[in-house]
Amino acid sequence: MYEISAKYRAMAEEIIENTDDLNFIGNIPVAFLSCDKKKKSHGHTVRGECIKIPEMYRVLGHISFVIVVYEPNCTGFDDNQYKILIEHELRHIGIDGDRIFIVPHDREYGEFTAISEKYGDNWDTRR
Repeated sequence: MYEISAKYRAMAEEIIENTDDLNFIGNIPVAFLSCDKKKKSHGHTVRGECIKIPEMYRVLGHISFVIVVYEPNCTGFDDNQYKILIEHELRHIGIDGDRIFIVPHDREYGEFTAISEKYGDNWDTRR
C-alpha cells in the first residue's frame, strides 16, 4: 500500500533549503510516498526510488516526480539515514530548460558522488 508521506516531504524541504545544488527542486512538484512492500530490482534491495511522471499523466495532478520509500527495506534506519535516502532520491531529479528528466547515478555501484563524499559509501548499512 502506498501512502502520502508528510514526514518525507518535510525532510525533502529541509534538504532542498540547505543544499545549494538542489535548490532548483523547490520549483518542481514532487510527491513523497511511503510503501509497506519490499522491492527488489536486478537482485538488489530497493530502499527508495524517484519516478518521473509521464507528461500525459501530469495533467491529472500536476506532479512531475514521485519519490517512494520502501519501508520494509529500511528496517533499522535512523532519521539521518532516511534523510540521506531522500537526498539521494532528490539527486535523481534533473531539469534543463523546460525538459525534466531522471539523473542516473554517477558512480558504478548505484550512488552519487555527492552522497558518497558527504556520508560515505556505506551510509545505508550503518546501524
